[in-house]
Amino acid sequence: MPSLPKGGGIAAITNEIGRTVKVPRIQPQLPWRRSVVYFVVGTKGNVYRETILKSSGVATYDEALLAAVRALPRLVPGRQNGRAVPVGLTIPIRVEVR
Repeated sequence: MPSLPKGGGIAAITNEIGRTVKVPRIQPQLPWRRSVVYFVVGTKGNVYRETILKSSGVATYDEALLAAVRALPRLVPGRQNGRAVPVGLTIPIRVEVR
């Protein structure tokens, strides 16, 4: 499975997305929302084909989530039989506005 350069696997990738997502404040204040994001980590560790599989119902939240995925650093690609392979990841993200 792909991972961040410093390791940690999928949990670290999820935490990095959560740490970098910049949720815009909109009125009225909405409670937390859940989105599911999909993206592919290529053989060189690049992220592409990012898309929202399940929307939070608020377009600005979803756009902020996609921006955070695009801002991920180059990842360590997944390997199969010693060779780098593209890996699709589906990650649920809970967006909380405080």
